[in-house]
Amino acid sequence: STSSQAQAAGTGWTANNRRWGAGALMFDGTDDYVSLSSSNVVSNGDTWAVEAWVKSNATGVGGYTIYGEGYSVNSASTLQIDMESSKFCANESNQSGVWSAVCSRPIISDNIWHYVVAVKTSTSNWDIYVDGNKQNSANLSGTRYTRNLSSIGTLVRGGVANSGYWPGMIDAIRVYSR
Repeated sequence: STSSQAQAAGTGWTANNRRWGAGALMFDGTDDYVSLSSSNVVSNGDTWAVEAWVKSNATGVGGYTIYGEGYSVNSASTLQIDMESSKFCANESNQSGVWSAVCSRPIISDNIWHYVVAVKTSTSNWDIYVDGNKQNSANLSGTRYTRNLSSIGTLVRGGVANSGYWPGMIDAIRVYSR
């Protein structure tokens, strides 16, 4: 949304409450997200990284999506960088629907900015960093579908935005294919 469109309070773009640059994206946690072109999908490669400055005061179990990649035909094989149970996580499902995850140590939903980075370092390993500190590593398993959808603020799969709308702000998000 932009200021010229009808929008709910606390959604859209803000220049007043940002981490870097001219402004940050604001999400209400209900139905806001940004859809990206299919050329932005990085998880089909062997190595990639996703980084973002994020701020949220969300509580509860969650599964609040910062960045997501999915498949337009069905809900299998997804990548989700999110916050759940007061931790930042990178989750990925394979063609069999088996999930692999790497999560940070618990952090408080403290309504301050955090720098979150998920890095796939090889075909079978990935790491997660929070505020510049490596928090955890994990192994990936199984064969993945080719993904063709990517989004900020929710996970789009099966052609539908349907999972974990982000409640807060996202700034300076970057997606790298290496």
